[in-house]
Amino acid sequence: MDLLESLPALPPPPGTTSNFDDPYSGAPPVGAAIGVVSALATSGFSLRVFTKVYLMRTYQVEDYLLSIGWCFFVTYVAFAVNQFPYVTGRHQWDVRLSQIGVFLEVNLDLRFGTTASDSFKQSLNFSELFYCFCMGFTKLAILFQVRRIFIIGSTRNSVYWLTLTTMVLNGAFYIAAVVTLIAQCVPREKISNPSVPGVCVDNNAQLISSGSFNFTLDILIFMLPIYAILRLKLNFKRKLGICAIFATGLLACISSFLRLYYSIQLLNVSDQTYGILNLAWTACLEGASAILVAAFPVYPRLYKYLREKVAKQSSTEEKGDEEEARQIQAPILHRVHVDVPRTPYNTNTTASSNATHRYEHEVEAEEGRQWTPLLK
Repeated sequence: MDLLESLPALPPPPGTTSNFDDPYSGAPPVGAAIGVVSALATSGFSLRVFTKVYLMRTYQVEDYLLSIGWCFFVTYVAFAVNQFPYVTGRHQWDVRLSQIGVFLEVNLDLRFGTTASDSFKQSLNFSELFYCFCMGFTKLAILFQVRRIFIIGSTRNSVYWLTLTTMVLNGAFYIAAVVTLIAQCVPREKISNPSVPGVCVDNNAQLISSGSFNFTLDILIFMLPIYAILRLKLNFKRKLGICAIFATGLLACISSFLRLYYSIQLLNVSDQTYGILNLAWTACLEGASAILVAAFPVYPRLYKYLREKVAKQSSTEEKGDEEEARQIQAPILHRVHVDVPRTPYNTNTTASSNATHRYEHEVEAEEGRQWTPLLK
């Protein structure tokens, strides 16, 4: 055990000394970025649920699919951030050989020659599973939504057949990916311990092929609504506005490409405790982008609701201000009775000599001044 405590999990590069006590870690900034991206995705999903349930009073197939995809997205993020709280983000030569066993949740046995690289694949396997479930359901939700928006009734045009073909490809690909990841090694223990008898799928080939197909599928899903919009009989400005709703898909394509790049890089570098960060944040960004793409099409309805609510509130406040101004500017009238003594100018033959005439006046009372009658 003393040997495991004193040796680094990876020999340091020339001119570098292992730092076990206070090493640099890229995990905090990457963790913060993942938190922000996850919050945006969750906010976007929540706004969609509010719009569909409260405003549109409906919850359709694509909404259920997106809800499942979001649940797996949250699970993936929690797994990626919390499973390796101590050594992820640190260079592997700054990690004790004893810590790598805790990091990979396996029993490191030097007698069988188990390496950090081999053991790390077990944790990577679980991450890939959650990622596949998330992306599979979310992309299917996007495709169902594209079909509902651009295909009317029983129309069987090119958009319909392209959408249906993409659905089939999406389902087949992610089912195959999940099965391959579950059965990556038989028995599964061999994923983390190559000394166990059994067989394994070539992990390098699996990651490269699945990443390449996933990137191609993202491009196809991104282009499908663009193709459907360009076929609409609308002016260019209107088409551009609709295209903007699906523009987030471009970010998903970029993050998918980056994830493929870093996946290949991770398989060819020894410093995996540090390199896993790139795989984590690109996968998180791709998942969040896909969720936002699925959520955006209902936002115009939400915008209309908020605009009407703000307009109604403003109108109510204006009416209140007008009423208040009218009350302030209107004169305050008091009805006053004045008894005037009998004089030769207002003689009344039927009245007695001491009789008086009563006149009724409306007198404007000025603010802050008490009216005093002149005649008594």
